[in-house]
Amino acid sequence: NTRAKKAAFAFITVSLTGLILFLVTGLPVKYFIIFNSMKPENIEVRTETFESQNIKSVFITTEHSNIRISYHNADSVIISYEQPDWLDYKLQKSGNAVSFIESSNGRLPLFELVKIHQSATEVTLLIPEGMDLGSIDLESTGGYIYLEDIVENVQVKTYTGNIFVETSEVNLKNNAGSNSKDQIAVSISASTQTGYITVDGRQMEHNNNQKSEYSTSLPAGKSIELTSTRGNIQIN
Repeated sequence: NTRAKKAAFAFITVSLTGLILFLVTGLPVKYFIIFNSMKPENIEVRTETFESQNIKSVFITTEHSNIRISYHNADSVIISYEQPDWLDYKLQKSGNAVSFIESSNGRLPLFELVKIHQSATEVTLLIPEGMDLGSIDLESTGGYIYLEDIVENVQVKTYTGNIFVETSEVNLKNNAGSNSKDQIAVSISASTQTGYITVDGRQMEHNNNQKSEYSTSLPAGKSIELTSTRGNIQIN
């Protein structure tokens, strides 16, 4: 059947052309790097510095790049981004708020599936210790989020990404003395729908709704709220 042969030939030609384009564009390598949590070689590091006295809130959201927040000694807020060639971003200051938004640039097919797996690329937020910030909001679909000894009002939210909190004992325990007015520096609450919460190596059990929840019971000056749908939460 001549028509069937032509159709088969056309199908094979299109398939081979697609395969060649797929290989030439380096997509297999990109997928391999992402799903094996490897850092790509062709990243561009973008860094912006902001005067701290003009900032009251920071908002960072990523598709699947990790987010890391910690203190530093300089009197400024610094946001640094390791940008791969399949992602774009928008970083701006509006009034006393700074926002960073990561998005797909359309170069990576099946990105809605890819973004639920964390990329090894990273957004780093450095803030001066003792800075009077009103709020910090961190969100990611698949990226991991790391809080390193932070005493701030922070809200963290992920879909599949894990959340890691490192905090010194002085932040979580009552300050010295028996005065009932003494407050811990920061309280932590955590909730995940299908993931697990681990606190100092001890895994919290799921409740009747199959959620895992944790919270410190003492009043505190600052609060950290951690929420994930499918990711795990680790507090040390």
